[in-house]
Amino acid sequence: MEKEEKLPLCIDLDGTLIRTDVTQEGVLLFLRKYPWKFFYILYWLCRGRAFLKAKLAQKVMFNPKFLPYNQDFLNYLKVKAREGYDLYLVTAADQKCAKMVYDHLGIFKEYLASDGNKNLRSSTKAQALCDLFGDEGFIYAGNSKHDLPVWEKAGEIIAVNTPNNVLKKVNILNKKIEKFEDKKFALKDVGRDFLKSPWFKFQLSFNLLIIIINLLFNKFYLEVFNLFKWISFTAFIFFLSAAASLVGQLFALEEMRSNLRTSKMLLATGYLTIPLAIYLSLIFITLGVILGLFFPPFYYIFIALFFIIQFGYIGRLIREKI
Repeated sequence: MEKEEKLPLCIDLDGTLIRTDVTQEGVLLFLRKYPWKFFYILYWLCRGRAFLKAKLAQKVMFNPKFLPYNQDFLNYLKVKAREGYDLYLVTAADQKCAKMVYDHLGIFKEYLASDGNKNLRSSTKAQALCDLFGDEGFIYAGNSKHDLPVWEKAGEIIAVNTPNNVLKKVNILNKKIEKFEDKKFALKDVGRDFLKSPWFKFQLSFNLLIIIINLLFNKFYLEVFNLFKWISFTAFIFFLSAAASLVGQLFALEEMRSNLRTSKMLLATGYLTIPLAIYLSLIFITLGVILGLFFPPFYYIFIALFFIIQFGYIGRLIREKI
């Protein structure tokens, strides 16, 4: 009997093997360490994505142990490795980042990555794999529209957490497709996540303290105007605090993932992506500023001081070892 040919499995990193993007995480780590060097990122980007990734990898680095791996898919890959398949990590991330994941997992035969000059994404990645394995001589696992040129050249397709609009294009290719789908989350899950976060208890205590002080010294009565004012004020504080919380979490992802109290939060697990967290922060800030128009300007100074205290409180909790 002729032995079945086992095509090499080529695995994308960002959004496929892990739920996050190591370049985005690198930007956050860089801004956390060198906030005054923000314009360096823009300069590096002007010199190309591969150059930006290489410079970030030189300046800062994540711990691969705490990346949010797509565990079901990772378990599948470990089974394939035991069955004798050759696994290749093929990523547009910088080669230094790829090597750290490669060394940490120990299931890959080799890795291919961006090298500071060539950004290994889309058609460039497709060409590199065809040069190595031949046209349709490999199985490719990816997740986004940038993987379509690679899937066109692959012998088989693995789609991991791929958007429906991209899957429609993948189905047109008429190739064997294996799909992996993570659980979906809704905005209500973000709200539930807030209720579990350290900042919420601090926020609730703060509002209760303000109301008690007002009751004691200003003879607060539940009149319609006052009730509207305090609902607006509470919402004002809530939205700005939500934005502050998200920004604080973005700059402490590794600490959150290494802490039992915060490791299951949406941002830590990667179910809430970094871009979406930034969009939500901007929305919360906008709503907070609109509501803040009802109050005197000195409230913003007060809120700024409150945020400084809140960031310190959140940072201390996140960094606790449980």
